[in-house]
Amino acid sequence: MIVLEQKADKIFKLNNDLNHFIKTNAKINKLYQKFKNESLAERSKYDFLFDKTFDNNKKLVDIYLEKNPKLPKKEKAAFMELKNTINSVFEVKAVNKEGFELYNLVNEKVYRVKNLIKMVNYRNIFKENYLTCRIIPFEGEFFLFTVDKVMKTSEKTGAYKLAVQKQLDSPCSAYGDNDDKFREIEKNVTFLGKNFNHFFKNNEVVTLNSKVNELLDAFNDYVDNLNTQACPDSCIEHPKEPNEYSYFNVNKKKNASRVYDVGLLFDPETGLQTVPFFATFCKIFETNDYKSIEGYQDCVKDFFNNDKVSPYALRMAYERFGEEFTQRAKQILKLRKEIDFEELLHKYKSILLKEKRFSTPAILYSSEAFETLMELSAKNEVRIPKIEEKFGRNNPCPCGSGKKYKKCCL
Repeated sequence: MIVLEQKADKIFKLNNDLNHFIKTNAKINKLYQKFKNESLAERSKYDFLFDKTFDNNKKLVDIYLEKNPKLPKKEKAAFMELKNTINSVFEVKAVNKEGFELYNLVNEKVYRVKNLIKMVNYRNIFKENYLTCRIIPFEGEFFLFTVDKVMKTSEKTGAYKLAVQKQLDSPCSAYGDNDDKFREIEKNVTFLGKNFNHFFKNNEVVTLNSKVNELLDAFNDYVDNLNTQACPDSCIEHPKEPNEYSYFNVNKKKNASRVYDVGLLFDPETGLQTVPFFATFCKIFETNDYKSIEGYQDCVKDFFNNDKVSPYALRMAYERFGEEFTQRAKQILKLRKEIDFEELLHKYKSILLKEKRFSTPAILYSSEAFETLMELSAKNEVRIPKIEEKFGRNNPCPCGSGKKYKKCCL
């Protein structure tokens, strides 16, 4: 226990040092105040401390170490470990004297986690509960750092909704710290790529926002059925492009009913990409009268600055339009320096080029959390017939799940 207490003291000291840095560094404190004002109520200070990224994809720990270059090597190494904290949704698999065995619903990995405070403080946490919490690696072990929410076994659907939401917000979290999951997704991307090309006869499809879900559903059905036949003509007829090309904020109420194009692109490295306004973006480099396209400047700026637009989408446009693409992009982005396409790509997409980020559809296709959530949602929608007679706890459940009544709808 003495060793455990020593590690806890070290972790608390590192945390206090970072908190002190936020208070005393004027620039960081200003960013923190802005973060608090702009963030949702449920986000905590630890999100800023451990999760927020600054310029060049740096975290607060990186900036702290830059400002304190004379720290001892061991202390620097300890701070670097803090960059790998995991804030996720876990199922409690076991409770022991020192901590918990937690299954991460997001990246599908089991963690043996020790406590930093006395176990009595967690007396309301039981096996099969769900936790939204942060675990922290330190000197070869994981420690339970904060617990934000405890959910009962009956709240399973809510827990899986949170897990899937985390995968949508941060696709990297679905395979981060889990090499086996990374390889599984990689394998599925290869499989889906072959089927995408077979189904659509291309690695690029442009359709309307009103048709994109229909197309994706048809493709999913095709994959689920492992259909090896040629794509029916009726499926190929669905893609349509808009009558006119324009770029606008789809989240504004006045634009709620407006039609726009969506590109379905299959990147062999990262998977299926759904790219709103991809055809509009390409039209800007195709036509001489590109300034007549509504929102052309915002469109180009968004495609280059938005991390949700992959380098693959820009590369496809460049391969189609060549140097005209580079020169026009430079003009619209108001770049004075001469620049070639690769330099342009590294200027705006350096983070995405450094690390592999699978697309959201690739993540969800490989996600056990998403599959479980779909099953739970379908089950919750089943109407249970009214039971006139007394129904035995050990009888098969009337909902048809195949489970005993006491283990299901009871």
